[in-house]
Amino acid sequence: MNSAMANKIVAEVTEEIYTEYPELLQKFGRSGKQKCQEDNEHHLNQLRAAVHHDNVKMFIDYSEWLDGVLTL
Repeated sequence: MNSAMANKIVAEVTEEIYTEYPELLQKFGRSGKQKCQEDNEHHLNQLRAAVHHDNVKMFIDYSEWLDGVLTL
């Protein structure tokens, strides 16, 4: 996956989050949306690294950790 594709995915995911939860924009403003995009970029980079290194455990561990953080 090249950088342009990764950036597109991050932007689309961020937009989907803010479409599904429009109150986030009111609550956190544009800087919150930017932080959300940065967080999504970080998550994608972590998962891309696991794939790049063919490390299934790393991918699963990060996914499980993130699920725990996001569903508290």
